[in-house]
Amino acid sequence: MYTDDEIYQGLGETVRAIAPTHAQWVSVDVELSEQGDHAKLLYDFQVSGGEVQWFMPETARVDHDIRVLLVKLRSFFAANNLFENGKPWKRCLITLWLDSGKFSADFKYD
Repeated sequence: MYTDDEIYQGLGETVRAIAPTHAQWVSVDVELSEQGDHAKLLYDFQVSGGEVQWFMPETARVDHDIRVLLVKLRSFFAANNLFENGKPWKRCLITLWLDSGKFSADFKYD
């Protein structure tokens, strides 16, 4: 079983690898199915002083890798009783600030 730190590390590495050149931050908004067998992913980034822009990774493998990591993370939450009100989250907004390496994952339950 993976630890949550290992899963977050994998998510951060995956997002960093796809970051557009000169991006200040990158975010991935993920809607994960209840079964974890599919997900909808939206990618955004911003360069310093610029407007937020969307992008697509060069390969669909990135979608797969992020989905698998989030399924593992949701399983970790379930095994450790970490869900709000006992219900699993359905969405996750991952943000990585490239200059500082700061990583966040915000969970949506509805």
